[in-house]
Parts: sequence; C-alpha cells; structure tokens
Amino acid sequence: MKYTIKTLVLFFVFTLVGVKLVAQQQTQYTQYMYTPSLINPAYVGIDQVMKISALHRSQWIGVHGAPVTQTLMLSTPLGQKTGMGFNIVQDQIGPANETNASLDLSYGLQLNDAGLNLSFGMKGGVQLLNVDFTKLTTENPNDSSLNENINSRITPNIGAGMYVYNNDWYVGFSAPNLLSTKHYNRASVSTVTSATHYYLTGGMNFNVNENTKFKPAFLIKSVTGAPTSIDFSLNFLFNNKFTTGLSYRYNASVSGLIDFKVSSSFSLGYAYDVNTSDIGYFSGGSHEVLLRYYVNRVTRNVRKPTWEF
Repeated sequence: MKYTIKTLVLFFVFTLVGVKLVAQQQTQYTQYMYTPSLINPAYVGIDQVMKISALHRSQWIGVHGAPVTQTLMLSTPLGQKTGMGFNIVQDQIGPANETNASLDLSYGLQLNDAGLNLSFGMKGGVQLLNVDFTKLTTENPNDSSLNENINSRITPNIGAGMYVYNNDWYVGFSAPNLLSTKHYNRASVSTVTSATHYYLTGGMNFNVNENTKFKPAFLIKSVTGAPTSIDFSLNFLFNNKFTTGLSYRYNASVSGLIDFKVSSSFSLGYAYDVNTSDIGYFSGGSHEVLLRYYVNRVTRNVRKPTWEF
C-alpha cells in the first residue's frame, strides 16, 4: 500500500474537519502512569505532596502537520481528604490549535480499616480552538467548506472521575470531557466535534526484593467513532530512584520508558514510541519528555501508596 505525505496530511485534516461529524481524539500520553490527573481529577491530592509537572510530546516525527503537545500540571493537597489541581494543555495538529485549561477538585473517603480508599473528582474548564484552513494545500482552493477559519472559539468543559485504591493497587474510571461540543465554520459545512472520552486505568506494586519494585499498569480509552485504545506498561523501579520499562499500545506502538530521580524533589522522564501501524513507514517515532518537581517532599514525611511513581 502506497502513501504520500500529502495523503497523510489530508488524513490528519479530515480527522478533525469534514462534511460529516467526526470525533476529535484527545491526546494520549505514553507516560500516563506519571500524569494521571490529566485524565482523572480524582487523583489530585492522593499523594499528599504539592507537585508541578511539565510535559512535551512530539508525535510521528518526520510527518508534516503531526501532533505536538505541551502540558503544564499542578496538584496539591488541601487537607487529608481533599485535593486541587490545575492543568493547561496545548495541542497543535495540522491547521488546528487547541488550548485546554481546567481546575480539578477531589474528595477522598477511607472505606475500611485495611486501607481501602475511594476518591471522587470533578473537573471544570474551557477549551479554546483555532483552525487556520489557509495552511492547507488543496486541489480546489475555492472549496466553500474551507473558506472560513475557526477563530478563538471558546467552549466550556466539565469532567468527573473516581479512584479506588489501597497501598498496593489502584483502579480509576473517568470521563474528563463530558460535554460533546461542535464547532462550525460560518458556512456551517465543516465541523470539529469534541467527543466524550472514557478512561479505565489500573496498576499494582510488587516488591521483587529490597531494592526492586515491579509496577505494571494499564490504560483503556474508549470514544465513539474511534477504535478502543489499550495500553499495557511494565515498569521496574530500582533503589527508589531509577525506573525503566516497556509499554505496548495495541495496534499502534511499542515504547521504552525511563525516569530518574535527580534529587528528592526533582525527576526527569523520557519515552520513545516506535509505531507499529502503517504510519511507521513515514514516521521516526514519537518523543515524550516529562519534568516533575515536588515542592514540599523534603519537608513533609508522607507515606504515599507504593503504586505511585
């Protein structure tokens, strides 16, 4: 099967814009086990430590118009049972640029004396969308469906999630965008739709020996109009300082992950995806860099769940 760069660019564009309603996929991260608050507001405050994180993802290197994402996250406990978080995510894909800003709040309950906990979370925010159709090269420059750009279109967003966890395992379910919004150009021909995504996540911790921990995790994402995405990750933590592992996204990619705690307050993570789908013939893979800073880890003696990264 033969493809051209032009074909790939058109594929990206008509994933976002078309005569029919097409669902816009939310960014999916390879290091999802390090950034759970992006998809589940119930996570904020669970680790009882203020944390600032920054992530950059360049997807499908070498393909013109491929997705690029920058993310800034802050989370902090407000008390023993409550937490708060703030996220800003900027996505650029082809002619479309979308910025999402959200505030997360969580509330936790202890379900029994054995350490079983339940956390609820709510997310509220706004989405800012811009689509510049002049960046496209088309066979028909007079196509009426591409004459009107989408400029600074603002829409609200709400989301919800829950976590059930104890010291050694967790399961989370969330829908970070419950409002299905539609963006039209003035001609009411082209449409960008933000559809509701559902996430199921889970993970465990196994103490292999005194210095080694095995931390498998999974993520399942479902959205109408797109195939279900399934991720499995196998990570090993050595001496509570260095993490390495492999991740597999079904019918999409195989990834290598590393994370290093530079100090008790700062860690650096990196992931590289090798595409296993047809896009791999044209792409040099995907890169993801994650920085995390723990504001008060040095001064607080907090016992966090062992499945935490």
